[in-house]
Amino acid sequence: MAEMVYLIGLPKSGQSPIDIEDKAVRPHRFPSLNLSGHWLRDGDATLINTGKTAKICLSGDRIPSSIKGGPLFTDEYEFQEVHFHWGKENCCGSEHTINSTWFSMEAHAVHWNRRYGTIEESKKHKDGLCVLAFLFLATDTNSSWSNPQLEILTDNLRYIIEAGSEKKVPANR
Repeated sequence: MAEMVYLIGLPKSGQSPIDIEDKAVRPHRFPSLNLSGHWLRDGDATLINTGKTAKICLSGDRIPSSIKGGPLFTDEYEFQEVHFHWGKENCCGSEHTINSTWFSMEAHAVHWNRRYGTIEESKKHKDGLCVLAFLFLATDTNSSWSNPQLEILTDNLRYIIEAGSEKKVPANR
């Protein structure tokens, strides 16, 4: 099995936000982290305005998406949602920082430990949730750069301006 190096930065308190400093983070070696079912084209996806952020939930006739391996050892975590953190300015929308550098946006793919049966029960345990964080840096809006993978989200945000509003979107293109 291939070996991957993870940079794991956790605050002493276990809470966020955190600043991951590359000089303070030690590389850890784990087996591969296996993601399964996240990019299927079946089922439904719903884009939701929670009143605080936008989130995407998957539903319908699809196999559950999950992650296992890597630093998760023998536990398997099931996908619950992905939600986003962004700000009014492109330079400071992320929740977390790396070497005190803010990013334009941060996405959190939230997964819950199947060992506990439900996300509600998982939230009660230290190993109950696994969140994959993705940091984004916006580019000049006048450039020709685009990201087709994110357009399904950005093109539909205008439909969920009001808190509590929802918009069905294709699960994947």
